[in-house]
Amino acid sequence: MSLLSGSSAAVIEATNMEWPESVFSLSHIALPFRADDAVYGNGDVHGSHRISFGALAPRGERSVMRLNAEYFLRMRYNPFFAFQQSHMIEWLEQLPHGEATP
Repeated sequence: MSLLSGSSAAVIEATNMEWPESVFSLSHIALPFRADDAVYGNGDVHGSHRISFGALAPRGERSVMRLNAEYFLRMRYNPFFAFQQSHMIEWLEQLPHGEATP
């Protein structure tokens, strides 16, 4: 849904997207990261030997780590990144030449 400048009527755009299973909301820190981000993604990056903060599900004794369990529950990547990215690019391309630089 979007609201154009100066308009009071919302424009609703249908998509074929669905919330990923077991995800109930996005964290604001997830917005700029793709699911295949090597650090914050969903952990499905092939050939990467890095720790993916977006996919950590630590198990063990309480109070051993300095970070609490809730820290790891936070969504770290945006499953709708491609949709968001295409809309940003479309918006940037509509700006008069010279107003936006990549």
